[in-house]
Formats: sequence, structure tokens, C-alpha cells
Amino acid sequence: MPARIRVPRWVSVLALAVGGMSLLFVTSALLPLLHTDQSESWRDTIRIGYAIEPPYAFVNKNGNVTGESPELARIVARRAGIRSTRFVLCDFNRLIDALVAGEIDVIASGMFITPKRIKRIAFSQPTTTVHPGLLVQRGNPHKIDGYGAFTAGSGVRVAVLNGSVEQGYLLASGASSSAMVIVQTPQEALTALHDNAIQAIALSAPTVSFMVASSPSEFEAIAGFTPGEAPPEEHCAFGFRLDDTSLRQAFDAALAGYLGTQEHIEMISRFGFDRSAVPQTR
Repeated sequence: MPARIRVPRWVSVLALAVGGMSLLFVTSALLPLLHTDQSESWRDTIRIGYAIEPPYAFVNKNGNVTGESPELARIVARRAGIRSTRFVLCDFNRLIDALVAGEIDVIASGMFITPKRIKRIAFSQPTTTVHPGLLVQRGNPHKIDGYGAFTAGSGVRVAVLNGSVEQGYLLASGASSSAMVIVQTPQEALTALHDNAIQAIALSAPTVSFMVASSPSEFEAIAGFTPGEAPPEEHCAFGFRLDDTSLRQAFDAALAGYLGTQEHIEMISRFGFDRSAVPQTR
């Protein structure tokens, strides 16, 4: 039977201390790597949320998601080194909730940057500059001249997307809530206008122009602001969760090298935008 060797207690304590320090050192060295892998897991696939609102986002006749925002998101994601993108359809007023809940990773749907929204999500640098617009029946038979026309007792009603910036514009312009019809999709509003259930639709100017181009004999576009007033200017951007900093920064870096280029202008021109829609941030 081999003899037992007595080890002084201080040697055992020292060994444990050294072992603990080694483990701490290794763990500390690995943590940045583990954090990096986790924070950049989006490099494989990202889920992009969108709502149907041409020309920002819609599904073409071949069943493909397209529009200014999804096409830009595809290009930017590729430039950021993201291997694949998957598009998820939502109602517009559900997009932010879906993002915060982790159902999607990015919003690409022509969403305006507003003080209320930046309390819940982070935005990329602006991708598009737009103004408000109004869609009316051809010839403007009700002589609607802007967002302030929809007062109580005016006899005219306007449809507006639930949760949209235009909803706020209408109220700020003196429109009565009783004259506003809240809808979930632009198509719902178009059907109501066609049936004369409403007399106008409040949407962004690019969306209104897109609708007119689709039915020029039935509808026309008018300014969403009173003539003589400076039109409000808004900026659209991609939306991200507040803590998805690395993904947002990757998008911003890719956007910086693409916005305003000839390739970008040619892409957005397919959807009725021109160089004036490029934010002056370059």
C-alpha cells in the first residue's frame, strides 16, 4: 500500500486559487468572443417586417415582396454581409409590436421617424424624404384643398391608416375625429373611396402618386397641406430593436455607401421616386 503524502493546507489553497484565477482568465478571454457571436447571429438570416403600402412595400404579380423599402433592405443586407432575408407581412400598426416582441428583426415599410416611435425602437439613418398627400376622385368634386378640410359638419370624410403619421397631421390641421375613417390597409381605403363612402384618403405623396398611376381615370392627387403653407417633410428609415446596435450599425454603414448613388436612384425610380427623395445627409 503506497504511503500517503501529507500536503500542507496552504498548498491546497494556493492550487485552488491558481485554478480559479486560470478559469477566470479563460472565461474573461472568451466572453468577448461569445458576445460577438451572439450579437452578430443576424449575419445568417434576418426577418424583415413589412406592411402593404405601395410604392414602399407590396407583393407583385409574381408573388414577390417588392417596393422601395424591401428592395433597399435586400441590397443593404447583402452589403452588410447578411446571407439571407425573409419577409414577414404585418398590419402597419402591428409592425413595432412585432419588432419589440422578437417576431421580426427589421422594419422595412416606409415608416416615418417620429418622437413617439423612437421611444420604442431605433431607426437607421433616413432612407427617404417624403411629404403628405391626399387622394381624391378625379376632378376633385368636393373641392378638398388639404388636411384642414375635414372639419365637423363639412360633409366630407377621409380615410387614414391606423397609427400613421397622416393621422396626426389631420388632427393637427383641425380635422374632426368624426370625419376620419380609420383603416388597416390602403386597399380598404381605396375600396371606400371607389364606393363614395369617403371623399379622400390621407397617405404620403409617393403612395398617392402610385395609386393615381394605377387608376388615372378614377383618382387624382392633391397636396395634403393648405396652398401657401410649407409642406411638412418627413423621413422614412429602417426600424430596429433598441438593443440591436450591431445590426443597426451594419445597416447604417451599408446605407452610407449606397444612398444617392446612381444605382440607388435607378432602383427607386422604378417605384416613382427621384433624386429629391434622397435625404440630404450624405
